[in-house]
Amino acid sequence: MKVAYDPTADALYLREAEDLRVEHTEEVAKDIYLDYDTEGNVVGIEILWLKERKADTSTLINTLYSHPSRG
Repeated sequence: MKVAYDPTADALYLREAEDLRVEHTEEVAKDIYLDYDTEGNVVGIEILWLKERKADTSTLINTLYSHPSRG
């Protein structure tokens, strides 16, 4: 898994692998996006305004793990 942070955009991006193609992106919570491959698997996660989220990581984790694509 590749993790990248852009301080200018204050964005964190987690990607399963560089060679995976993103078919579409869905906003699953305010400023949190999931990237899907052609089979509907999550291949990337982008979190915007990371510093403003402060200690809200439990909500973030619950949102990502309760999303239907994980089922």
